[in-house]
Amino acid sequence: MIELKRLRYFEYSLISLLVIAIALTIVMGLKAERLLGDVNTTFTNYAQGVEEREKSLEQLLPVIQNYIGNVALAREEKNEHWNQAETDQHLPVNHRSAITALATLEDNWLSQHRQDLVTLSTSYQHVESLAETALITRVFLIFVTGVSIWFIYRLTVEIKRRQEHESRLYLSEAAIEASSNGISVVDDEGKIIFVNPAFEKITGFSTEEVIGQNPKILSSGRHDLAFYQQMWDKIKKEGRWTGEVWNRHKNGELYLEGLEIIKFPQRLFNNGQYLSIFSDITLRKKEENLNAFHATHDPLTKLPNRHVLLDRLYNVLLNCSRTKSSAALLFIDLDKFKEINDSLGHLIGDQVLIGVSQRIMKAIRKTDTVCRYGGDEFIVILPGIHSDHDWQRLIDDLSTKLRKPYLVDGYTLELSASIGAAVHLHSDSVDAEQLIRKADEAMYVAKSTGNNSYCLAS
Repeated sequence: MIELKRLRYFEYSLISLLVIAIALTIVMGLKAERLLGDVNTTFTNYAQGVEEREKSLEQLLPVIQNYIGNVALAREEKNEHWNQAETDQHLPVNHRSAITALATLEDNWLSQHRQDLVTLSTSYQHVESLAETALITRVFLIFVTGVSIWFIYRLTVEIKRRQEHESRLYLSEAAIEASSNGISVVDDEGKIIFVNPAFEKITGFSTEEVIGQNPKILSSGRHDLAFYQQMWDKIKKEGRWTGEVWNRHKNGELYLEGLEIIKFPQRLFNNGQYLSIFSDITLRKKEENLNAFHATHDPLTKLPNRHVLLDRLYNVLLNCSRTKSSAALLFIDLDKFKEINDSLGHLIGDQVLIGVSQRIMKAIRKTDTVCRYGGDEFIVILPGIHSDHDWQRLIDDLSTKLRKPYLVDGYTLELSASIGAAVHLHSDSVDAEQLIRKADEAMYVAKSTGNNSYCLAS
């Protein structure tokens, strides 16, 4: 803003100089016009004086001629023995007066002529001097006018450019102030030199508390040194890093922020400066994780759903072929669950299903997977089966746990399960869906023989 004002003052100074030069030229022109008028007057007076003296000479010419004739006659008569003085004495009185008047007129004429010549010479000198000054002034005016116009044009362009630049700066500043994203600038010494209001709102730290501090004051301690080393290596190499970082609020709470760090070009600053733009994505990330969980898990029992089942079963079968191992799949269907659900309601039935899922989870190994296939049906994937004893032991354990009474809202409920088992050898060519179908058929065979029983698919 100060630079722009200086440019304005300089532009006004040039305009003032141009106006002064024009005014000076006008004054010199008026002075020259006045002197030229004086010269014309002098010439007119001189011409009038010459004309009057010519008339006087014309009047005295006959007298002079008569005088000359008398002198010539007298010389002839006196044999030219008279001198001039004697001749003048013998002239008539009126002749002598005419001669005296003629001499006086001649002297006056010569004196006036010399005076007029001096006046004309002085006037000409003044005119020449003024013309020379006027010429220099005009040349100076043309030069100053051209230079001033060029400078004024360049200044106008520069002022307009700087006004546009300042307008963009004001807009950028307003956008930064109004942004909901936290913004900070760090110099090459690792010190914070600028933060916006959103930074204060997200981190809880005021501007006074963070200016001059290292961004490490926000560190949560959840990232190791290698994480930050990779971050800065990428910034130095590519000039930008984008990712997610856990930081700590002033009150000690951890929050997840989506962070982008940009290194300013070297041409903008003599030293390195880094711009950080971030936002608190803790809630958004929780929602994303929750949505992802709901997309892959049963909302009631929190067990993986059938989409995850097919994916994991496909990987287990693929691993069996690669490692020459075997796997088993158990298809579990609850006995008499429909009667409980119909008589006591779905809320009681849901609580029973949650209890069943928890008991199954306690019975299986860490390498096993249990999924809710639908309704009161559950599937357990058993990778790494070395003998029939492995899956038979699990079935016995499941049957025992599932038969224990369920206490739900004051009701004591008893259940059992029908289980169909299908074993997959590494040499088998069945796929995931075929294996599930075989276990499902075995489960129906077990159910047809009575509750709390199991059947192995052939």
